Amino acid sequence: QRQVVGASPATPLSVRAGAGTGKTSTMVERAVNLVTQYGLQADGILMVTFSNKAAADLRERVRPAFRGISTHLPTTKTFHGLAYNWIRIYYKAAGFSRQPTILATTKQRITVMELAIKATIDKLRLEICCRNLNLAENSTWGDVLHSYRERFSEDFAIIKKSTFSVAKKDVHKNRKESSDGIKEDIDNMAILLLRFECYLRLIKVERPTASEKPDDGKKKKKKKKAKDD
Repeated sequence: QRQVVGASPATPLSVRAGAGTGKTSTMVERAVNLVTQYGLQADGILMVTFSNKAAADLRERVRPAFRGISTHLPTTKTFHGLAYNWIRIYYKAAGFSRQPTILATTKQRITVMELAIKATIDKLRLEICCRNLNLAENSTWGDVLHSYRERFSEDFAIIKKSTFSVAKKDVHKNRKESSDGIKEDIDNMAILLLRFECYLRLIKVERPTASEKPDDGKKKKKKKKAKDD
């Protein structure tokens, strides 16, 4: 333990020991020694552990150990907490339009269920749109919007303008943070609204299904028979 605590900061160390043998105490004392003997800044030291409980225990040991030594403390985090902190700082580089948040377990389940339901509904709407536009079964929403624009250009221009306006107002109303990624959010919402509006218009002109056609034929025959009588 003394060798670990007193080792130079330039010396890579790998300390392996079983539970309850003093690894955490040695880790804390080494951090103190790096500040007092080698002049390192306390807030330049990173102490990482696995669980939230272990991280909390580590922080409780660090505070009294650094009392009177430094006004700053080493950063103590879990591996997940450290990764999340980096993502919050560099979220744009990670491909996010805004800072992500961690959901509680219950909220995770609800969110996953909501996404699954939305995905199912979206798939059904896509199938209906493809059927009414005579598109292939494997067509995408991009194909639907392109086909609708080609066939109903004036109506498409109108709904595109209105959906963009609605999306712009809604995003600006609900966004309290900075304007980072706000244009992307507006565009994404406008596309979703545009899909929905095209779907609403297409279901109004939905063709009768195969099961409905025989019934129509029977009605016509009955009417003809009534006329003959």
